[in-house]
Amino acid sequence: MALVWFGWQSYLAKKYPQAEKPATPATEVKPEEPSNVSKAAVTKAVEASQKENSEKIIESVPEQTLSYENEQLSFLVSSRGMGLKNLILKNHLDRKHRPMQLGADESGFLYQAGLVGSSRALNFKIEKRSDNIFLGTAQVGATKISR
Repeated sequence: MALVWFGWQSYLAKKYPQAEKPATPATEVKPEEPSNVSKAAVTKAVEASQKENSEKIIESVPEQTLSYENEQLSFLVSSRGMGLKNLILKNHLDRKHRPMQLGADESGFLYQAGLVGSSRALNFKIEKRSDNIFLGTAQVGATKISR
């Protein structure tokens, strides 16, 4: 097997000799930067403006919760990303023979929605339409998001 492998490699090296040569990088034309402004200062200014814009888009508001319960499960719907909190599966038991509970800690939001590139969840205005229908709307700039 080794003989076939090395034979094949030498055959390909003879057939395609340019494959083994490293590609020469194209010369890049860099625009001249002003000498009195450092790259670090520009980077910090850009990061600060991006953070400020994201803070304006996602406003901090107090969390609201709506509850749902039936014979199989219960949970809270949070205004933070329309995520679920304290999801309890009543028909499934854990090792201590208690109903299984998911998302019980502070950061335990399940299925919350957020913007791509942001670690924060969207803040929704939530309402309970019926016993099992919840509607959440969030406004991000000119975009309206319904969930």
